[in-house]
Parts: sequence; C-alpha cells; structure tokens
Amino acid sequence: MVHEHTITLRGPALDGPGVSGHLLRDLFGVLVQGAEQSLRFRLEGRSTFRGTQPAWLRSAADFQMLEIERARGSRTLKLEALSLLESMPDRFEQGTLFDDFDPRRSPLAFFEDALESALAGDEDSERFDHSLLQTCAEFKGVLAAGIDELEIQNGRHVVVEPASLERALRLSRVHYASRTVRLAGRLDTISYSDCRFTLVLQNGARIAGTARDLGADALHSHFGKNVVVTGTADFRPSGRLLRLNAEDVDPATKNEMQIFTSVPRPLLGPPVVEREAVKGGLAAIAGRWPGEESIEELLLQLKALG
Repeated sequence: MVHEHTITLRGPALDGPGVSGHLLRDLFGVLVQGAEQSLRFRLEGRSTFRGTQPAWLRSAADFQMLEIERARGSRTLKLEALSLLESMPDRFEQGTLFDDFDPRRSPLAFFEDALESALAGDEDSERFDHSLLQTCAEFKGVLAAGIDELEIQNGRHVVVEPASLERALRLSRVHYASRTVRLAGRLDTISYSDCRFTLVLQNGARIAGTARDLGADALHSHFGKNVVVTGTADFRPSGRLLRLNAEDVDPATKNEMQIFTSVPRPLLGPPVVEREAVKGGLAAIAGRWPGEESIEELLLQLKALG
C-alpha cells in the first residue's frame, strides 16, 4: 500500500522562480531523520541508539518525491511512502495489527503523528521521546529560511507555523535523564514482531516496555507470570514514565513483588503527581525508593514496618 503525502510551503522565500537548495536540504533532512527515528521509536522503544544504524532502516523508512508544483509564494511537494507491510514484509505479516501500531502505515506517517503531538504541546504524549522531539523542533531552520508555514496533508492537516513550533520548542527544552530501575509485576502482553511487552504492577498500573536487547523469545517463558524487570526508564516532558527498556527479566519473589512496585520517577526535577495511588503497607516509604538507600537498608525498613 502506497501512501501519498502532500507538503505545501508558503512564504516570501518562494516568491521567485526557484527553490533554495539549502531550504530543501533542511526540509528533507528533518523528514528523513524524523521518519527513521519514528520507526525505531515504534519498533525498538527509542528513536536513537549508539553505533551503526541497522541495515533495514534506510529502505524501511525511505520515501520518494514524485513532483513539485510551483505557485507564487508557495511550493507543493508530492511524496510517496510505502507501508511497513511492503517495506518490511519479512517482519510483518498481512493483517497483523497492534493497539498502537499499524504496519499498514508508513514511517513518514508515524513521524507526522509525533509532529502533531509536539506542535500541540502535548507533554504527556506517547508518540515521541526526547531525541525525536528535538527533530520535530528542527523545523525552526525551515521557517527561518523565509517560510511562513508548512502544511502536511495525508488524510489530515498538520501545520507548522511559528506559534505551534514554539510549543514544540518549549517541550524540547525539557528533558529528564534516563535511569536504571527495577520493577516487579505480571508480564501481561508480548508482541513478538517488535519485542514490546506490558508489565502490570500490583497497584494496577500498566507499564509499556521493550525487550530490544533481549529479544521477544526471552520473554516467552515468563508470559502471564510475576517477574522482576531490570532496565532503564525513559520519561516524557511531563516527568511521567514513557517506557521501560528491559535488560534482564527474572521470576519475581514475593518480597520483590512488594518492594519494586512504584512507577519510576525522574531523579531530578519537580515532583510528578501519579495517576495511581500507591496502596498497601508500603505507603509509608512510597516515593522514597528508588533513592539513595541501598537494597539492604530498604529491607530493614520493610522489616520495621511489620
């Protein structure tokens, strides 16, 4: 399935007969990077990783420019992008759907999702991480080149203009560092094609996770069971947990199911108000762990609580 995306640029930079090469470089640089990052974010839990990019990424996230229409003060670019069913047929079977991920769509469409949320100033969005948000903010270079607005159409309208871009820029300036955490809960859902899982905590909170480094097969034997997951937590601009990146998964003991049950928070920054209240006998120390105490110190505190 081929998807058409129409991008219309308007502004004084387009009053003449041509288009600046630097302007096109800046525009396509954002679109290419945004499509690649959005695909990795959806499949692997993060938009960027250290090291060489995987070989499949370039072809899977690619798109083509078919034509450009010229009018005074504007240019309209028509692009085509393949769905993941076509660009990654070995990974996605026909008709395979997930709650928040549809392989019938293209990586460029996923980037438009992220851009739409960023321009709306949605600090609690699940559509981007910090690196992808920074890429959305890079449209500032396009507007600075004499463009008043940029309109993207693909069955919907996403408009980049100074006011909406400022909202994205404000979000991009807020960043909470990832941190190592341990969480215990029931392994509820496993998506084998993209190594995603859901961990349900004792208080009912559902934690989205990815097992990119482990592989989905490493989760199979734990499905439906209580586990303790060690990994890194990424956070949204709001400070709420975005995703848990699993590095190790083991069966959970009863003590671990009682200790590692609080939704992680950033180490630095303003306090985050949790939607789910902490329940049970651990309320007296809720919000303090993880902190500077050792596990041994925490166990002594738990013993004192009876």
